[in-house]
Amino acid sequence: MTVEQKTATFIDIRTFIEGLNRIIQRKDYEAWLSNLTPEYISYYSDPALLAQMSEYPVLKRSGTRLTSLRDYFIYVVYPSRQNDRVDDIDFVGEFRVKAITVGAKGDRQILYNLEKHGETWKIGIGR
Repeated sequence: MTVEQKTATFIDIRTFIEGLNRIIQRKDYEAWLSNLTPEYISYYSDPALLAQMSEYPVLKRSGTRLTSLRDYFIYVVYPSRQNDRVDDIDFVGEFRVKAITVGAKGDRQILYNLEKHGETWKIGIGR
């Protein structure tokens, strides 16, 4: 991977995340859905996982029960992912990247696991 390739990929990822932020800010579920891999859709549609996530304190306090991917989008993605910022990327493979943000204390957090599908980036589950 050359410096030029990494820089070009970083710019692509940043542009993708900025567009994703706008989609999430509009609560545009259908547009968000079009940016997900089939594996991501399947994983976050699993009733057992949704039930487990419904036990998270913030959801439990509000009495929110996740029963669908749409619920996950509205109650988890929308409140937490509207203003994401990409500070770096880590290549996991030729077509897989981790989009990273750096916190105030310098800690690196994974925003998204992304996969390239043709000319388009999609959110994957990072496996």
